[in-house]
Amino acid sequence: MCILYDCNELETSCSSCLGRNLVGFTCGWCSNECAVTEECSHTFLTTTAMCPLPIIDSVQPNRGPTARGTHVYISGTDLGASYSDVIEVSLQSVTGTSVSCLLAGEETYVLGRGIVCVTPSVMLGGNYVLKVRIQRESIAEMVSAPYSYEEPRLTAVDPAFGPKSGGIEVVISGSSLSIGNIHNTGILLNGVECEIISILDTHISCVSGEFQGSMFGVSVAVVAFIDNANVSGDGVKFTYREDPVYFSVSPQRVIPAGGINLTLTGMNFDVVVEPVFVYTDARLSGSVGVLYTYLSYCVAFTVFFTGWTV
Repeated sequence: MCILYDCNELETSCSSCLGRNLVGFTCGWCSNECAVTEECSHTFLTTTAMCPLPIIDSVQPNRGPTARGTHVYISGTDLGASYSDVIEVSLQSVTGTSVSCLLAGEETYVLGRGIVCVTPSVMLGGNYVLKVRIQRESIAEMVSAPYSYEEPRLTAVDPAFGPKSGGIEVVISGSSLSIGNIHNTGILLNGVECEIISILDTHISCVSGEFQGSMFGVSVAVVAFIDNANVSGDGVKFTYREDPVYFSVSPQRVIPAGGINLTLTGMNFDVVVEPVFVYTDARLSGSVGVLYTYLSYCVAFTVFFTGWTV
């Protein structure tokens, strides 16, 4: 079987270029590009000892909770010619204490360009230095980047209650809420998942889910999951209440121009912060009108035909 390849198209850094030789290619580093020896008019490197020093371009995320389990993605150049060249990844505090960041496995390694490690837990947050040791033939090189451990906190929830059917936007305020892996962040309201809309460092917005339990009117602590950290706050609680129930509207007939005050009767209207009543009418070809309300009062929507019934 014949395989056609272009070394320069395969890799763009020295160590990743030489790493290709371990899987059957015959590439070498020629000046600033990956090439075969026949195309090289400069010094042709075939060992990583002469490669440029490793460089870290980014660490994502570069902030995580003090609880263990944050997957950290380290991107750069010349980060080894194989997974076995990554000797160690560690996190060192300002006091000099060092802990190991566990390598996530060979399947997560990107030749010469990417390393993934999983952070351990620490007692106290603060600024750390993430250090990566790379083996280059008989030489071990160290490269570093900043990382910080933080303790996320919840300080408020607004609104603090909502209907059991869910569907309302809830904003949870706090600090250090955008640390860690965003896709591993979640919110529970009374044990019900709240669908995330947006995450910022000072607040998380989500849409409440449907509550199917029987404990209505009970305030339960809001819980945020940030990687493996479970976060709650003193007094930050949410209450599921019975859904609003609509009984009647008066008057039931209004003029086409609208502008008539309507009185709606029912129960639990105050469970929704900004209640909105919706009507449908067959004569509107399936369109929907909205009656904006303050508690049980609203103003009739303008229509262009005589008399209709809500």
